[in-house]
Amino acid sequence: MTDTSKYSNISVSKKTYSDLQRLSKEILPGDTNLSISKTVTHLVDCKIKESNDLLYLQGYQTEETGFTPPKNIINRVINNSNKKDKKNGKK
Repeated sequence: MTDTSKYSNISVSKKTYSDLQRLSKEILPGDTNLSISKTVTHLVDCKIKESNDLLYLQGYQTEETGFTPPKNIINRVINNSNKKDKKNGKK
């Protein structure tokens, strides 16, 4: 049985799934295919690294470069996420 504390499920269109199957055969050299989940993980990791690299080149700091937001900003985010949404009454 899947450990739901570590994994989630996603649904993708048939076209996206077939594209993932094609990519799973192209990422590693040779005849080694990745699973669809590993293909998605690889693509997401590459996109996040690309995004962080772009932010770094533009002079922004990211968590990977050791940036930690100031405590007052962290507290403000925590406090805002704990407040109920007045419009829907949801947390």
